[in-house]
Amino acid sequence: MSDTPLIIAVIHGTSRELNRSIHAARFVMAELKKHGVGVKFVEPADYIIGRTEDNPEKDPRLLLWQKIAASADAFVIVTPEYNRGYPGELKMLLDALYDEYEKKPVGLIGVSNGGFGGASVVTNILPVLKELGMVIIRETIRISKIQDVFDEEGRLKDEKYIQRFDDFFDELLWFASLLKKRELTDPHETS
Repeated sequence: MSDTPLIIAVIHGTSRELNRSIHAARFVMAELKKHGVGVKFVEPADYIIGRTEDNPEKDPRLLLWQKIAASADAFVIVTPEYNRGYPGELKMLLDALYDEYEKKPVGLIGVSNGGFGGASVVTNILPVLKELGMVIIRETIRISKIQDVFDEEGRLKDEKYIQRFDDFFDELLWFASLLKKRELTDPHETS
């Protein structure tokens, strides 16, 4: 078995300026680091390729995303809800790869300025993640009225979320550890 720490890719679902979901993404990264986990921050705009690329397989941005996704033991997607769905750049990022996601856990954090906490974005992205072969953890966080949950510096203001995040991290890290161990075990090895 490997003693290397888990690596979690935290995908911030939007690149729009002045978005508040970045506070939740930064909080998630800081908390994962407290758990001794390696964290890779991913913003779709840094990795997605445009439709005008002649040979997207050789695009250095896509190759870097492929390397990050392949090395990740799990993913956390922190995304705002736009018009009851998820941002287009997040879909483009996810669609750029396939094999790199197979049998890896993913946790979802939906964010909204309103009262439903990104419930629609979580519901709408689930079929895509299932099709990509990801293991979706049960604990999902929906952050309603994000402006009341995090301050402008990204500090958590609403303590009712502490237990939710703790449960979320426990489940994500449990699945990531379990699936990483299974991946490292040779199924043809006999005892």
